[in-house]
Amino acid sequence: MLTRRLAAALAAALVVFVAGFYLGPGMIDRVVAWAGPTFAAWPLIPSVLTFLDDRDPVEIAFALAGLVFGAPWLIRPRNPRGERIVFGSIPKEAKWFQRRPVEQEALENALGAKGKAALVALPGARGAGKSQLAAAYTRKCIKQGYELVAWINAESGPVPDLAALGDLLGLRTRDDLPAEQVAAAVVEKLDASPHRWLLVLDNVEDPDDIVAFLPDNGKVLITTNRREVITMAGVTTVDIGMFTPAQGRAFLAVATGQPDTAAAARLGKLLGWLPLGLAQAAAYLRLNQLSYRQYADRLSRVNIDDVLQRFAGAQHRGVLAATRLSMDALDRDDPSGNARRLLNVLSLLAPEGIGRALLAQPGAAAALGMDQAGVERALGVLANGSLILQANPGGESSAGDPVLIAVHRLTAKVVRHYAASPPGETLDTAVAAAAKMLEAIGETVPIWQAARRRAEVEHLVAHIGSVRSHSARFSKALNNGCAWAASVLAEVGDSARSIELQEGVVAEHEQALGADHPDTLYLRRELGYFYARAGRYREASAICERNLADHERVLGSDHRYTLTARHHLADTLRRVGRLEEAVALAERNVAGNERVNGPEHFNTLTARNVLSLCYSEAGRHEEALALDERNLADRERLFGPDDRHTLPMRHNLGIGYGKLGRDQEAMALLERASTGFERTFGPEHPDTIEARNSLATAYLRAGHHHDAITLFERSLADRERILGPDHPDTIRSRRNVGVAYETAEQERDATPPP
Repeated sequence: MLTRRLAAALAAALVVFVAGFYLGPGMIDRVVAWAGPTFAAWPLIPSVLTFLDDRDPVEIAFALAGLVFGAPWLIRPRNPRGERIVFGSIPKEAKWFQRRPVEQEALENALGAKGKAALVALPGARGAGKSQLAAAYTRKCIKQGYELVAWINAESGPVPDLAALGDLLGLRTRDDLPAEQVAAAVVEKLDASPHRWLLVLDNVEDPDDIVAFLPDNGKVLITTNRREVITMAGVTTVDIGMFTPAQGRAFLAVATGQPDTAAAARLGKLLGWLPLGLAQAAAYLRLNQLSYRQYADRLSRVNIDDVLQRFAGAQHRGVLAATRLSMDALDRDDPSGNARRLLNVLSLLAPEGIGRALLAQPGAAAALGMDQAGVERALGVLANGSLILQANPGGESSAGDPVLIAVHRLTAKVVRHYAASPPGETLDTAVAAAAKMLEAIGETVPIWQAARRRAEVEHLVAHIGSVRSHSARFSKALNNGCAWAASVLAEVGDSARSIELQEGVVAEHEQALGADHPDTLYLRRELGYFYARAGRYREASAICERNLADHERVLGSDHRYTLTARHHLADTLRRVGRLEEAVALAERNVAGNERVNGPEHFNTLTARNVLSLCYSEAGRHEEALALDERNLADRERLFGPDDRHTLPMRHNLGIGYGKLGRDQEAMALLERASTGFERTFGPEHPDTIEARNSLATAYLRAGHHHDAITLFERSLADRERILGPDHPDTIRSRRNVGVAYETAEQERDATPPP
């Protein structure tokens, strides 16, 4: 092998030597310009050129021959997009991180060289430091320039995080595509990638959940407390046990600042040498200036009941006691109770953590009964007690603070157990506080901006779902949060999740408050609206008919909720083709709103808009146009010409002009409306796509076939990706593309040759 490489190097040297005489001084620059983009190592060459500039061709030849000789180690494919992706909440290095040379070396050997594919698992008990070792290796891969590093929270299966990664990679072709398919597409993409990547599946609870989502190429690292992982095909396991006595004593000495003594060894044994327990003990020792013996004495007096030992892991009784001891210390270290209340709330959230910047928002702090300074002090107390973890998701939040705050899963279980055991702050109180906090954060993400801020929406929806999973009783505040989540998901076109959430909210309200409670009626009305947004108009009309009857019976015919229920039913009947009923209801609704709310109330303007749509569908275009012109004038006067409430009216008036053959006016209005929707709601909002589709229709009527086809095809692609292939709007877009091509072909055939 060496002889062949040496021969290749000498041959290259000879070629360069001869070329040097014939090509002249510009030869090297031309070679770099030609070959540079091919090699990742080529950016090193310009610095070498300075040295070679005055050398004769022989010297240059042998220098470049050396490069050729080393090429097998230097050359690798470039990332074609020229970017590196870090995904997920990678834990920050723990305070007083203790190196574990044996395990770290075994891990690196198992994962192998840079270009080697490997499937490695780190099985071990909760709190043994598996995630810390995996995170240390992950950070090393990031420093080495891996093109993709993904940290997947796999506690409930890897699909949700893999699907989110798929969104980041542009692999979700439509919004209703099952998450499993998006996750499978990620695996397929990784398998086909020529680049270096690392996939970490953290905290795998059930190995069966991940089998279908393990790439064959690249490096996959699993952390789990389940021993079944060792039976997986192709897996190499590196067991992560407790600290050795030497490691544990070294850790305690550094973390506490106390000398290594026999008392430290006894304390380590009491805690089972579990890293999580040692960290909590060290923090408590340092804060309270206790000796090892004093701490061990306190630990022995902590009562850990049988229920907690059964669900949190009886083999770590000492660790559970250490967590309880650290929690009890909060009441002394923070007499305000803020740290304990905040810990209870954090233990309910999704395990990947919540942005520190979000917790510091004034509304979130107030919902927790604190101010911003109080939240910061409480976080400091919890960090000093080693009761919270910090992670970096690999990017910055909108507030410029990238840190996520989380609670270790074992610690969170202990916290939730005691929160559910009065006296003190109860779990129900923590659930209500968490729901109010998330509601306050959600208020900073207006529903109409949801499509632009999809990552923030998903972050909040995940936390709302986690809090709901830990709530055993009806909570109005939490149900309101779930209803908000359903609304934002409906707004971005994620209909399946939206309807599922809202159906659960309605069912809980019916059970807790009764089917006729005004809040239940309101939420059921919203469910009908979500069905309509999903294009499931017949189901929507059935719900809306029941809603209106219930509203009129319970609240009366002129209640504001009843007027809105009548509005939704009229619009839904229009969509299913029951036009006479729709027109009659819409006319009654406009009259009722004008009588109850006045002619310029927002609900009156909205009712008038639905009436114009009903007139238009019924072929009463002149009446519809008169209403549209009035609606646009009113909204421009009341809200401004470019307000988000004005844009739909300009859009509707443009459509009305088009139906009456006023093509130039239609195009002018629809171009302005389309631009306004994209600027205000974002390019992927369903209403923006609808405005773009309407503009394409106007172009087609005006004979601008190329522009029409371009916009129709873009609308179709967007709707297939966001709404799904079977949504009525998608079907309409597909039909529009066909009509546009057919119209363009017919007019081309009808045009006489020159």
